[in-house]
Formats: sequence, structure tokens, C-alpha cells
Amino acid sequence: MPLSQREAGQYACERLPKVRWAYDAPTLVDMELVVAVAAATILSISVATEPDSRSPDAVAYALGGVIGIVLLARRRWTLAVLLASATTLFVYYSLNYPGIAPAVPLAVALYTAVAAGYLRWGLPISAFFIIAGLIVNVINKHEPLFLTLTQMTDQAALLAVALMLGEVVRNRRRLARLPTGSCRSR
Repeated sequence: MPLSQREAGQYACERLPKVRWAYDAPTLVDMELVVAVAAATILSISVATEPDSRSPDAVAYALGGVIGIVLLARRRWTLAVLLASATTLFVYYSLNYPGIAPAVPLAVALYTAVAAGYLRWGLPISAFFIIAGLIVNVINKHEPLFLTLTQMTDQAALLAVALMLGEVVRNRRRLARLPTGSCRSR
């Protein structure tokens, strides 16, 4: 049975391909993001205090720098950059350094990956760091539940903003590529 014009347009809108950025060499904005994320992460590491954790040393600061440096490849390997940032942050936490907020080092990588169409990777990575933070703080470190929930709610909100912003940008780019009369009029 042939589809009506409206059904065909709706079918075409649902079948749009994922948007992938064409490879661009790192721009000045990319360099600024690398410096900003690395500096913010290193600053977070330097001011973080936590009982029963190792003092930050050169390895801790190097891990903070790596989280920023991998952003140089964010336009070409968006998913790999997200996975590298998340893995580096996980290694930092695993080495028992003082806890830092996950939103600072992950926000740019999450936004970039979701804007490129990897929301299904961004959601579980964000959820993992929030849930793991709750478990570690409440069960292992015996911190008060409500205080920990308050702190983690702030971090979850920041990660959610990065995810939603990436999704909005991705959808805007998809709509901009459509012909004028197709899905735009609905």
C-alpha cells in the first residue's frame, strides 16, 4: 500500500542518518577548550580534600592534563574522546586520589559525543559516575545520605545539561539539513 505524502515525510524524518562532523584540524576554540578543561580539572585536583585518600602527586595532575589534552581529537573521534576521558577519570578515582566532581572533566566530551549522535553512550557514562559516587560516598566512606544526594544531584544536573545541550545541537543540525517543506512545517 503506498504511503500518503504526509506519512512518507514522517517516515523520512524518522530515518535521518546520524550527523557526523567532517574532520577539522583543532581550531583556536578547541585549544581554548583544552586549556580550560585541563586547568579546571587540575585546579579541582589541587583543592580537593578527602580523608583517607592519597595526596595529589604528579600522576594525579598528569591525569587531569590528559583529560584536557584528549579533547584535541574531539572533532574526529568523538566517541573515543568520551571513552578516553571517562577512562582517565575512572583511573584517577581508582588510584584513591581525592574525589573531584565528574562534571568538570566530562562536560565537553559528553556534549561533543551527544552532538555527534552518541547519546546512548553519554547517558550510561554519566549515570555510572553519579551512581558510583553515591555508592562510594555512602557505603564505603559512611557519609550522610542526604548530603551526598545533594552533592550528586548538582553533578547529575550539570551532566544532564551537557547531554541535553548536545542533543539540542544535534537535532538543530539535522533540521537545518532538511529541505524547507519536509519536517520543518510540522
